[in-house]
Amino acid sequence: MEDIRSELAAAVRRDAMAFDLVISLFQSAVNSYRHDSVLRPFPASFLTDGEKDVDRLRSAVHQIPDVERLREQLETMTVPDDILGLLDWLMSSKTFTVNFAAQSVFEELQQKTGRSSYSIRPDFVFKVDYQDDMRYSSHRDTYGTFYAYHGSRLENFHSILHHGLISHLNKNAVFGAGTYLSSDLNVCMLYSPAGQGWQHSKLGKSISCVAVCEVIDHPDVKASSEGNTRRGRSKAEGGEIPGATVPERYYIVKNNELLQIRYILVFGQKAPLQTRRIGFFGRHRFALMIGIYILVLVIVGFIQSSYYRHNIRRFLW
Repeated sequence: MEDIRSELAAAVRRDAMAFDLVISLFQSAVNSYRHDSVLRPFPASFLTDGEKDVDRLRSAVHQIPDVERLREQLETMTVPDDILGLLDWLMSSKTFTVNFAAQSVFEELQQKTGRSSYSIRPDFVFKVDYQDDMRYSSHRDTYGTFYAYHGSRLENFHSILHHGLISHLNKNAVFGAGTYLSSDLNVCMLYSPAGQGWQHSKLGKSISCVAVCEVIDHPDVKASSEGNTRRGRSKAEGGEIPGATVPERYYIVKNNELLQIRYILVFGQKAPLQTRRIGFFGRHRFALMIGIYILVLVIVGFIQSSYYRHNIRRFLW
């Protein structure tokens, strides 16, 4: 246990903000009413007779003090063993590392994705590094990559961080199955409402997150025909609107092996206020566009129907 305490204390000293983020995302999943699906992975030490003891886990998470006090308790060896074990499980992932990044990184990301439709900046930026994936590296060397954003509820990010973005879990299927991304950060903010995180977090008690993904520029990635490098791959398949065209600056990735998370952008409580400034039509532009498209299809279908032609002839004659 002493080695674990030393390692955790060193981790807090090295990057307290990254430590904070991991706990905040975990706390949001623990407190979610959807904990059965979003709390994955689940710490084995909180299984009772093979069942997830979520109440005991919530109690333990509630006992974790703010990062500064936690560092002091780790150094003075006053952290309870069950909390120590939980923190060790949270911070000792063998598949990824999270590091606090400078705000200048966001400027670099905007150059890669293009400017958003209105000005918005994250309060914090975190870099995510995963273990080398030979297949992904091979695809990247063959096809090249581009960057895009993905928005999701805060409670989903614990699982997203550990397992990546999984296309079949996506609930949005207007243009077919897959993970939906956009090069416009504004679009993704609509899918990332603020949620309750960790009560002691320096990031804020209520935050929202957006993932920045590196995407393989593979022919299977559906994209708007407006894109120069991805022209001709605009038709969605199996969506709610058959044959519909993927909107400008949208991407749909069906193969989970074709994207990896590179950064997580964190927005404080002021982010929703910025979203409101663009007004109703700005915030619901995509939904309105889909509604208009469906209305046009209905009108065209009605005009081409035998009922319409029959009644028009009766009216004219």
